[in-house]
Amino acid sequence: MEPFLSQTDNVYGGQIMPVLLFSDNSMDEYLNGLNSSEYEAVMRMKDTFHSRDDVERFVNGLHD
Repeated sequence: MEPFLSQTDNVYGGQIMPVLLFSDNSMDEYLNGLNSSEYEAVMRMKDTFHSRDDVERFVNGLHD
């Protein structure tokens, strides 16, 4: 059985990263430029992105 602290770290690690990712000013500007459908899709998938480039590739893929 895993120690409680380890489980807590895993949970917080998954939740904190998107907050840090999307707190970047350039990311905020990019997200504000999206239409509502694109923004909603990005927010649903935000846990999978590691950089702004990831988000841009995802949004561009929505239109292919």
